[in-house]
Amino acid sequence: MIRDPHSTLEVRLTETAGRARAAVHGEIDLGTAPLLQRVLGETLRGAHGGLDVDLDGVDFLDCSGLNVLLRLREEAEETGVPLHVTRMSRAVLRVL
Repeated sequence: MIRDPHSTLEVRLTETAGRARAAVHGEIDLGTAPLLQRVLGETLRGAHGGLDVDLDGVDFLDCSGLNVLLRLREEAEETGVPLHVTRMSRAVLRVL
C-alpha cells in the first residue's frame, strides 16, 4: 500500500496473472496528484496485462486528479497497455 503522509490518499496495489489493480482511497487534489501520477504511471508501465483502477474510495477529486487520469489514459494508449476504470465514487462521477 502506498500512502501520502500529508493527506488521506492511499493506493492499494495488487496483481493477478500480469494484470494490476489499483484501489484508490481518499482525496485527489493538487497536493496528492503528483504521487498518484507517479504510482499509477509506474504500475501501468509494469503491468503488461493491463491496469484496473478502482476509484470507488475517492472522497474528493478536482481538476488535478482529472488530469492524472487523462495522462494515464494517454500513456496507456501510447504503450498499448489496457487500462480500465472499474468503479467510481459519486465524487468522481460529479467531476467526470
